[in-house]
Amino acid sequence: MRQKVIDAIQKLIADGQVFTAFDVTQALRADGSIVRHHEVRSIVQGLWMSQDAVFDGMERDQIVIQQINEPSLAYHKLGQDPNDHPNAVKPVDADDDDDDVPGLGAGFGDPLGRQVTGVPGLTPPAAPATKPAGKVTLEVEAEGRLNVPTSLIRDVLNAKPGDSVVAVVDGKFIKLVNANDVQIGDGSDQHIYTVTVRGNVRLAPEILALIDATAQAFGCWWATGCLLIAVEEVFQEESR
Repeated sequence: MRQKVIDAIQKLIADGQVFTAFDVTQALRADGSIVRHHEVRSIVQGLWMSQDAVFDGMERDQIVIQQINEPSLAYHKLGQDPNDHPNAVKPVDADDDDDDVPGLGAGFGDPLGRQVTGVPGLTPPAAPATKPAGKVTLEVEAEGRLNVPTSLIRDVLNAKPGDSVVAVVDGKFIKLVNANDVQIGDGSDQHIYTVTVRGNVRLAPEILALIDATAQAFGCWWATGCLLIAVEEVFQEESR
């Protein structure tokens, strides 16, 4: 059974699919195997947790499946959007703009349909705070995403895998806060990310374009309970 599961996973990966354990079960059944889904799921999760080579170059993130409206674990290649799964609840579509730059809130809706109000004040402090606050430089990855590492998500935002992190664009800054620290309701533009199983958050290129479409590196400046992201020049200006 284990080898059959591995073979099915390899085929899904080769086909460029975003897939869940249930997709593996369906693939096996389509090939004539009589399998129980809970057994397949256990094998898939065991392969992931043991870092089996079949999952080299892969990520695992939560998505919401339309038919059941519940979170599921989706496996996908590095840099691939987990919401490319054919049955995922899709983020809100961006409005068409002449310059192809999405507006605030476009394309980043929470898969559970929530919106955020009551976000803490967005005005950045006049200068970087002293330790334990500070700043690091984050490089844009090849696929245009910005990885906010586990150490910051865990230690500054107190967020763990599966938690939601809210990103709000304010002028030249992106502010990240733990969703537990804001009111989830109806209202303002928002961008909600689920912390990955590795504990990090990877900001999409579209949200980075809202503060600078050409930057290849951003500063990540933190104080208690929030992260501020902007191009390096902005931090230099604010520090004067």
